Amino acid sequence: MGPNDLALSLGVEPAHPDRETSIQKILQAGIKTGKPVGLPVRDVEGIKERLTEGFRFLDCASNLRLLQVSAIDVLNKPG
Repeated sequence: MGPNDLALSLGVEPAHPDRETSIQKILQAGIKTGKPVGLPVRDVEGIKERLTEGFRFLDCASNLRLLQVSAIDVLNKPG
């Protein structure tokens, strides 16, 4: 699913809570019917969070973006 397309269809901004509510409803419908549900994620934490929620297909935007965000995270950690 495209979260930003979903927000546009709902007539709300991408950060609006109705978007996330709708994402969760779609996820639950997929779980109930045994269909994998997926969406794009921007970083490793997003991957972990969405997998824990039950998403089974995650588009990591691009391998380069995932590597970039991960490298920044590692460089910003103390020690």
